[in-house]
Amino acid sequence: MTSSIKKVAGGTTILESAFAIYTTWIWNSPGGCPSGGCVAPQLGWAVPGLVVVLAFALLAVGAFGFWGASIAYPVGAGLSAVFLALLGYLAYLYVGYPSLGGVFYHYALGVVLAALGIGLNLLGLRDRNALSEQANPMNLPVFG
Repeated sequence: MTSSIKKVAGGTTILESAFAIYTTWIWNSPGGCPSGGCVAPQLGWAVPGLVVVLAFALLAVGAFGFWGASIAYPVGAGLSAVFLALLGYLAYLYVGYPSLGGVFYHYALGVVLAALGIGLNLLGLRDRNALSEQANPMNLPVFG
């Protein structure tokens, strides 16, 4: 039985990865940028491509974390830390473009979700589904 904090951590990780895929795909697709206003072509599409690839990995990790696989929480926290750095870098690049404020706010929200994902995955890692000594079925009274 998976605890509620582990389900929340897995769900947040799935939400973080879906949002990273959506944001990066929309703002870096050929039709997503206003005329000549995107920074991604100057990056050679390397950073946005890396974000999408890692987001699909984070999506799988989030699904495993939602079902309570213990390996998913340290991996999810590590990938969320990478997302924090990558999305923070992309948000930093778009700060100087006031006409593209929507792009900055999308990436800034991604940074917030990544920070939340790190915290919840660390809480999920710490949470244990252990039975108390009183509830342990091996602690039955002996008759006779």
